[in-house]
Amino acid sequence: MTQLTVEHLIERLGRNHRTLPLDITDIAKWCYEAMEDHASYEHFDEVTNAAIEVTDGVAHLPINIYRLLAVRSGCGACDEACYRRASRCLHFPLHTNGYAYVDYIAFPSDDRGYPLIDDSLINVCYWYCLKMLMLDPYLKGNVQEGVFNRVVHEMEKADGNARASFRNLSSEKLNRINRLMRSSVIARQFRLH
Repeated sequence: MTQLTVEHLIERLGRNHRTLPLDITDIAKWCYEAMEDHASYEHFDEVTNAAIEVTDGVAHLPINIYRLLAVRSGCGACDEACYRRASRCLHFPLHTNGYAYVDYIAFPSDDRGYPLIDDSLINVCYWYCLKMLMLDPYLKGNVQEGVFNRVVHEMEKADGNARASFRNLSSEKLNRINRLMRSSVIARQFRLH
């Protein structure tokens, strides 16, 4: 399994579409979205006891988070009554400053938090990013409907190819996926009781 960087994707987009503005932060976020919507669980990692800073009762979740499994404050395990999740943040009404610790399922990422994209998903990310780059101009009438529809069609085709590659997994990878899925279900059950 080869993993490619966001820079590789930006280079490819820039080579093929010279006039598009390519912001690395936007491309990274869109890659995470594409991987979330179109990836198989074989690409995820388990992260335990990751420290996140709490300032004024707010902690920002890591950029590479896929699913939050558990939250602990400096006082121990938290249930959902001691924090509130709002998008990519956790709000702690009783814990204003310090650190919280989280367990989560994560996308693979580099040391900057940018995604490492499995080569089986690079086309999905490419077409998803291109669609997102063209969406605003399309809605303003600056991109022809046929051109935009072709990008959407290519994205759907890349998605189908990526999903088909999931069928050829080894039993070892399928067992790992099963463990990841079961751990998220078990974690949710403990938080509900």
